[in-house]
Parts: sequence; structure tokens; C-alpha cells
Amino acid sequence: MAICNEAVWDRVIRVTIGAIILYLGWGGVVTGTLGTILKILGFVPLLTGLFGYSPIYSIFKFKTLKDKVEPAPEPVAETAEPAVPVTEAAEPAAVVEIEPAVEEPEPEVMEATPAPEPEPQTEPVTAEPEVAEAVPESEPEEEVVEPVPEAEEPAPEEEPRQE
Repeated sequence: MAICNEAVWDRVIRVTIGAIILYLGWGGVVTGTLGTILKILGFVPLLTGLFGYSPIYSIFKFKTLKDKVEPAPEPVAETAEPAVPVTEAAEPAAVVEIEPAVEEPEPEVMEATPAPEPEPQTEPVTAEPEVAEAVPESEPEEEVVEPVPEAEEPAPEEEPRQE
């Protein structure tokens, strides 16, 4: 059993205060001699909060942790006579045989039989090849070229006059 004399709320407060003090010292918020003192003293509440034990509490016999109340064991009444007399032999317990589990047969799976394929209908094959009609060649048409009007050149920009 671990020695503990601080409640959870007490430990949370100690760890928080210790972290703040360490931040002030190590974070450079407080410098000089006071900053060095805070760097050292910040570990005291932090460590006592993490471990749940305060030496000062134990010196003054103080606790914030509530003791767990365990119920007292019930007193056992002693009897003069044992429950089962020693001279009488106890009857053996009935032996129960466990039957092995009977495996149920797997249900038969009906496989689907494929439907017969229909016979393909054959058409009579003709020996006559198809003849494409000849297309008379036409003379190529002459392309008409229209003259393109000449583009006008933009007028040169006038330079600004300096006065």
C-alpha cells in the first residue's frame, strides 16, 4: 500500500501551483535571485502533488485524503457440533455424464441447373457476293479565292512636346 496523505483536489492544486512557479522562474518572467529561488521552490509543490505525499502533512499528522472505511468482518459463531458428523460418511456427489454434442447434418444445397441453350437458327448461305455500285468520279471544284483587303497601318504616335 502506498503512503498517501493528499486528496485528488489537493494534488491538482499543488501541481498547478508548482507549474506556475516553475514557469515564472524558468520562463524568464522573474529574473535575478528571485528567479533562481522560484526555479528551486517550484519543484516542491509539483513533486508533492505528483507523488500524493506531503512530509509537512505527516509531521503535523494532517490528511486531506479520506480513509477508506472497510466493513468489519462478521463474527463467526463457534458451534459445539460440526455441521457434518465425522462418523457419518458424506454421500458422494451424483456423477453427471455430459453427452457429446450431436452434429446436425448440413442442409442440402440445391444447385441451379443451367437452362439448355437454344439451337441457333441457320439461314441459307448465298454464294452471290455483294457488288458495290461504281460511283462516277466528278471533277474537283475550283476554289474561289477572294482578295483580302490590305490592313491599314496605324498612324505613328506623336511624341509629347517638351516645353
